[in-house]
Amino acid sequence: MSESANTIIKYFCDRFLDIDYYPSSLKVILDLELKKIKNIKNKFSRSL
Repeated sequence: MSESANTIIKYFCDRFLDIDYYPSSLKVILDLELKKIKNIKNKFSRSL
């Protein structure tokens, strides 16, 4: 992947995911469990 793609993945992981590593591809990110997304309970409980 290009350097800019890696930068975007790192930013996305830091901002939205609760993981201790940077995935090597978008497929790995899409295959993660939903519980790895930060604050998912808070976002859904407000909308219900």
